[in-house]
Amino acid sequence: MRVLFLNFNPVHNRVMGFAKALVKLGHTSTVISVSRDRRFTPKWSVTDGVRYGAMPNFPSRYYGYAPLDNLLRLAHMTTHRYDVIHAVDHKPNTYLCGYAGRKHPGLFVADWLDLWGGDGGLNAARPRRLPLVYQLEAKWEVESKLKADGVATISHFLRERAIALGCTPERVICLPNGCDTSSLPALGLDVARAKLGVPVGEKIIGYLGMGINTDEMALLMRTLQHSPSTRLMVIGPPNPAWQEAAGRSGVTSQLWQTGYVANDDVHVYLSSADVLCTPLTTSAASQARLAGKLMSYMIAGRPSVVTPVGETARVITDNNIGLVAGPDDYPCAVQSLLDNPAHASELGHNARHAAETDFSDERLTGRLVAFYNQLRTPSTQADGPLPGQSQGTKAPGLI
Repeated sequence: MRVLFLNFNPVHNRVMGFAKALVKLGHTSTVISVSRDRRFTPKWSVTDGVRYGAMPNFPSRYYGYAPLDNLLRLAHMTTHRYDVIHAVDHKPNTYLCGYAGRKHPGLFVADWLDLWGGDGGLNAARPRRLPLVYQLEAKWEVESKLKADGVATISHFLRERAIALGCTPERVICLPNGCDTSSLPALGLDVARAKLGVPVGEKIIGYLGMGINTDEMALLMRTLQHSPSTRLMVIGPPNPAWQEAAGRSGVTSQLWQTGYVANDDVHVYLSSADVLCTPLTTSAASQARLAGKLMSYMIAGRPSVVTPVGETARVITDNNIGLVAGPDDYPCAVQSLLDNPAHASELGHNARHAAETDFSDERLTGRLVAFYNQLRTPSTQADGPLPGQSQGTKAPGLI
């Protein structure tokens, strides 16, 4: 089977995981994404058997709309034939290019990762400088799912939304992000801290990435106030907003911003934390998504603490890999794991086990291949439990 993945921005972990696993299963896979630094020319390479195209990003502020990116994708599809075109979300460089460029009887599969339109969607929180674009995106978000041969959603929330729009349950699959543990061995806390020169006895809670809103940041500041002997490690380039929030909360000495960390080293930093945090505010967008950092936390084998929001909380609960606590109880939940290392270790072990089994790229890609085959041959049934379910329990309507 020849599969083309179309990704609309430079963050392509999900589709690269599927693409690499497809190659291991004997299929051919290509990923077209967006370069972070190439403005006018593409760059093609091969990684683990996957042909990867990084398209030019000019103008880089508007991922999905760059004219050269769109034209080069269309040109590629006029000269190549694929059995499946798997498009992430609904930007012009994924939905419009993918749907227009497919060749029958090839399949078009829409991958729904975030809720963009409507109240509480990602675009609702953005400045209204381009109202026409947001109106078009709201239209494309729905249209791409209805026109697709199949829809893959990252959450139960989006699966139910797709069915409510008119997609038949048989052509919608809920498929979380996968975990690649093959090159990232489990690291003991002492080993990870020795690599970083951090004392083993220090209590550290971790957070990956810069993208966080003020309410979520404030919750982590309250957690530090509740645990004055604990440090918060924020993995990523320095952000003045963190320093300002820590100053207002009187916890400046407890904040540790690591600065830029190479992808290969992120795992070491995560493995050096006692507890990893994912505070999410309640919104439609948060309900719809599965926090991508959770997969990195699982690979690190550390327990997570998340607020009771959407798919992220469901994965934590169903797999017993952390704690779910509301904003009022969040600091106490974090402290409870710091005070009980044995419980934290058990949850972390469960997290690593889930990453190596139900959430492995290989297992999830096997389900994806079965889904493709069902769409190509409607009589074929792609049965299989969701991660966290027993073999004897099948979620209603899921394939």
